[in-house]
Amino acid sequence: MTSLKDREYWIDAVRSFACICVLMTHSPIPSTTGGRMFIPVYNFVAVGGASILFFMISGALVLYKRQEFLTFIKKRISRIVLPMVIWTIISLIVACFEGKMMWCEMPERILKIPFCPQVGTYWFIYVIFGIYLLTPIVSTWLANTGRREVEIMLLIWGGTSVFPFIQSEVVHRLVAFNGGIFYYFYGFLGFALFGYYLRRYVNSKNSRGN
Repeated sequence: MTSLKDREYWIDAVRSFACICVLMTHSPIPSTTGGRMFIPVYNFVAVGGASILFFMISGALVLYKRQEFLTFIKKRISRIVLPMVIWTIISLIVACFEGKMMWCEMPERILKIPFCPQVGTYWFIYVIFGIYLLTPIVSTWLANTGRREVEIMLLIWGGTSVFPFIQSEVVHRLVAFNGGIFYYFYGFLGFALFGYYLRRYVNSKNSRGN
């Protein structure tokens, strides 16, 4: 079995790779190169999964041990939510000075901050904090369950990930995904659970589970 130190090393390596991918994703690049779309397409394919990697890393780190709800949430609010709120307000003020929005819109936009992103690039913060709200519940379940049960949950989640494509392309009138019985398995939380699974059970030398 790999040691805890080895697993932490790989988590840090993946996190560093994900950071590089995020930088590449948000770097300005030409829309075309000599009339070809090779560079933008390659950039999208190569680094488009950066956010997913961060969700998986979060799952590997925070779902691995049981979390006490209030302590866990308070720490995340101070580290994630508060800076996001401050920078959202700053971004809105800058938008007003640039003429992209009216000053009279400011109060309403600020009131909406707790519920939905007011700056599009901050969507990730809302998703990750939503996962954190569920972390104490999910981590408690994971501490009391085995590998087979986690694999069943991942299998259901993986199936729901293709439902929207089936609905829109093949059986739109037959598969009612929205509000269906599998709808609640769908979402980014599955990536966090998958990250936990890889850390807990996957071992390149000797894979064993509970």
